[in-house]
Amino acid sequence: MAARKQAQSLLSKVAGIFVSKLQALAQSIPTMLTDAMADQAARLKVQAKMLDPEDTDTSMVLYLQAPGEREKEMNDCKLVLQNVVYGAKTVLFSIGYCLRCFHVMRQWEAQRAAARAAGQQEPQAPAVPSQIPGVGMPDADVRTCATLLSAGLACLKLSSFTGEGKELYEQFAEVFTVMEPRDFTDIFTTQMDTLFDTMAADADALAIAAHLVQNAQVGRSFNAVLAKYLTENKLHLLADHKTKDALLVQKLFRLVFLGLTMEEGEMQLVPFILQLVRKCLEAATTQPDPIAYLQLLRILFKHCHVAREPLAHLHNELAILLKGALDTLLAMLNGPNCGQVLKPLLVELVLLLPAALRVLVELTLLPSMVKPLVMALQGSEELVSSGLRTFEVRTAGFSLCSMSVRTPRYCQCKLLD
Repeated sequence: MAARKQAQSLLSKVAGIFVSKLQALAQSIPTMLTDAMADQAARLKVQAKMLDPEDTDTSMVLYLQAPGEREKEMNDCKLVLQNVVYGAKTVLFSIGYCLRCFHVMRQWEAQRAAARAAGQQEPQAPAVPSQIPGVGMPDADVRTCATLLSAGLACLKLSSFTGEGKELYEQFAEVFTVMEPRDFTDIFTTQMDTLFDTMAADADALAIAAHLVQNAQVGRSFNAVLAKYLTENKLHLLADHKTKDALLVQKLFRLVFLGLTMEEGEMQLVPFILQLVRKCLEAATTQPDPIAYLQLLRILFKHCHVAREPLAHLHNELAILLKGALDTLLAMLNGPNCGQVLKPLLVELVLLLPAALRVLVELTLLPSMVKPLVMALQGSEELVSSGLRTFEVRTAGFSLCSMSVRTPRYCQCKLLD
């Protein structure tokens, strides 16, 4: 057991060395990147002149001009970074494995001591199991991994030069998929600002979030961290729907909503979704530019409708917000500021409200939804399709639920009108 503990200590030191290497590299990359891009631009400019037959001042030998020293240095940095990333993944996996083995051996020693005290036969030494329950890292290793994340993101700026952005970001994200969910959550909770700023500066960095959300080991943990971070810290960026930050927030929420299709993902995301709906509705009525907030609600409502299984728990929790949400949307739809851009968006939101038919009947919300339905049938081709689909679903719902939900008289009159 002492040997395993020493092995884990040595692996922690190796991880620290990797982090130190990345930190040193991160300090040098900005200057090297600027110089390398300047050398590359100068070289390409000279080569471009060779294509001009009227320019006789250049020599054909310049066609063979090799990349400059700064360009070669950037390629060397990329190779160093890739080696560190591959090595870091192995080291982190090995640290976790040593910790789990140490935990198993400590349990066995406790059982052996108890058997001796009771005068019973001692249990046999356990073999290393193929699947060992997860054991969290020491705090020092968690802090090392958090620094690894921030330093690695700083180093990945070189992807703008090498043109391999998505591949490098995905390789880097893979490092953290071998961690236990608890450690993973601690690390990314403290580094979400750094990750978001990186994604805002480099669109390819979005590959990190996409990769982690779909990972079986840490997907649920990252989804929860991302949902909490965006809901509590970044919704204000939607105040101007034309900015890159607003578009990034919407893209990240699309990834979050994919969690609704994961096992136990609905239960995990419901608290954040309720908070999100409240904040978006409030902002839609107070902000001069509510388009991005309404678009985000449309993204959410569509994910609720395309889920393979009914999201019963989410529908039940959203029921308390339905009347207020519908009143807000209808007030905006009938208000003086409803232009040609907002009108189809508001109509679609009314049609997509995530609710069971039983709830709509009990809350007497169906009459208020008839006018937006008619407006949808008189709108664009996409709105007509959405309106027909909604009408078909509602009428089919009345037929299927005829034993428990009778078509109310007020709804029949409204449809006839």
